[in-house]
Amino acid sequence: MRKASVDFGSKRSGIAVTDPSGTIVTNVKTVPPTKIIEELKKIESLSEIVVGLPLNLKNEFTKSTYRAVDKAIEISRKMAPIPVYMVDERFTSSMANYEILSSNSRKSMVDELSASIILQDYMQGRIKIHRVFHVSPHVSEDIARFFSALSPKKIIMIGSALRGLEMYDISTFDIYEDDPVYFRLREVNIFRKKSRISLHFGVVWDIIQPYLSGEELIVCGSSHLEELSVEELPKGIKIVVESEEGYLKIGARSLNFFEVKSP
Repeated sequence: MRKASVDFGSKRSGIAVTDPSGTIVTNVKTVPPTKIIEELKKIESLSEIVVGLPLNLKNEFTKSTYRAVDKAIEISRKMAPIPVYMVDERFTSSMANYEILSSNSRKSMVDELSASIILQDYMQGRIKIHRVFHVSPHVSEDIARFFSALSPKKIIMIGSALRGLEMYDISTFDIYEDDPVYFRLREVNIFRKKSRISLHFGVVWDIIQPYLSGEELIVCGSSHLEELSVEELPKGIKIVVESEEGYLKIGARSLNFFEVKSP
């Protein structure tokens, strides 16, 4: 089954495709960004699509990031059920430019080479990937009622845990999202609710912890809890952890709940 990659650009985009075994890049081309989906639909036996994610060196969103993520979400919607992934492409253009300068090739090949490098890195497992979904995250009303009963003054949501809870009028929210695709989906989803929701890209406990007063409710997954120094949290903070082995079963969710008793 073939794999394809897209190096998205606002003026032109590179597309690379593997052989039928999905192991060797055999075809590259440059197309206008409006023709990307049309070109992908021409590929026979296509099993996976990879789109480059252009974050800056500080791991921040730029205009290029927004354009690429929005295009990846569109590709996911129109190419379903073929899975789409985003991968870090911060150094691919530099590598492509270097190869072109070294070989005296034409400058227009940068997009093709970048797409090829993205696909090769993906196939060799060199870089972190993000699965692209085109639907907004959602949690059930049973979950919303559980949190409403806790009467939190502020809910701090970390990473992937219970995405979609912010759509209920339970409290004010501070959201720290570390997946660029879900960051964009959440940003679009909460556009009309920004007066009570603050959305940040990335999870850095050293930045979050100093602003905690003890009246917050933290929502996180077990992996993020392992990074948190619970003993350093203010007394009174409540924590809900989404876990596969949680003792609270609410619908399809498993949760653990506890309160920090001492600073």
